[in-house]
Amino acid sequence: MDTRGPLRRGRRRSCCRALPVDRNGRVGSRPNNRRRRRNVGRRWLVPHARQVDQFTAVGAVLRGRSIDQRGAAARRAVTATRSAGDKPLQFGLNLPVATPGITPRLLRDIACRAEELGFVEVWLGEHVVLFDKPVDSYPGYDTGEAFFPATLAIPDPLVAHAFIAAATEHIRLATGVMLLPQRNPVYTAKHIATLDWLSDGRLDVGIGVGWSSEEFAACGVPFEHRGRRADECIEVMRSLWAQQISEHSGDFYELAPCRQYPKPAQLPHPPLWIGGYSTAAFRRVARHGDGWYGFDHSASAVAGFVQLLRRELEAHERSVNDIAIVCGAYNLMPRERSAVVAYAKAGVEQFVVSLRGSQPDELDDELQYLARTLM
Repeated sequence: MDTRGPLRRGRRRSCCRALPVDRNGRVGSRPNNRRRRRNVGRRWLVPHARQVDQFTAVGAVLRGRSIDQRGAAARRAVTATRSAGDKPLQFGLNLPVATPGITPRLLRDIACRAEELGFVEVWLGEHVVLFDKPVDSYPGYDTGEAFFPATLAIPDPLVAHAFIAAATEHIRLATGVMLLPQRNPVYTAKHIATLDWLSDGRLDVGIGVGWSSEEFAACGVPFEHRGRRADECIEVMRSLWAQQISEHSGDFYELAPCRQYPKPAQLPHPPLWIGGYSTAAFRRVARHGDGWYGFDHSASAVAGFVQLLRRELEAHERSVNDIAIVCGAYNLMPRERSAVVAYAKAGVEQFVVSLRGSQPDELDDELQYLARTLM
């Protein structure tokens, strides 16, 4: 798989463009090869043809704005076109960390291939430690067994996305989801701002409050009040991102007046997408979120969640047009276009697919199949 950028794939050109000389030493005119060069130069754009409508739709909104303002403006424009029925469902990709034998190079290559095929975003979740016999069950899967094996190689999402950002051009990078209350908000704000700055404003921050009391204990953080702790983490991070001088005094964190740089490329901060299905989670979206992220639920269940979310948004004088609605799947991964359309009808803007291949050499074929079938 050739993961080089379009300029690197092209023919090398000398900075000195000498005219050709024939066998007799006579200087001739340069051959008329402009058309051939133009075709070579545009060949790399073909896989992204599906996204032309997106850039057309948001063009008027972005015109005249700096790159620092594009994140929020683009989200509002895309949401407006989606609600008007003018924009097709977008697709993201959960990077296949569950595949045995996954390597950093393969993870990078899959992200590059997703970009070529027209996926708009790549996603990585977070778990710091896993347990062979967990005390707590993944929400909605109370089977008494681990939702995934403890040997699963889940990389730190921000570190891994920095690696992927260096190899890609425009595909967005999302955490799905980051377990925010387990983290120090000052360090996390620094990491997020740095990654958004390095990636030229391509980061979306998916946030969850976690579900494993054992994982919280391993991180030295109380499991109780994790929702309130997450809310305060968001307040601390927003202050560090948006203010020249930040300070905070709360129930969990104290921050004396200080400065933190660099600021994120997306101002005032990268989009915050809140995960979860409880009333508290939907209220968190309404209070703090730029979007909602759901995972592994049927389209009908998602439609019900969107209605609950709508009520919380209205209570905070907001609407679903103010946020992005994203849904992903693994166990309930659809394999036909009609099944995905049901999610779009439920209000989903981006559907995040997962690869089920058990061998590394199966992943590229499966990704291309999903692109052909679902997109």
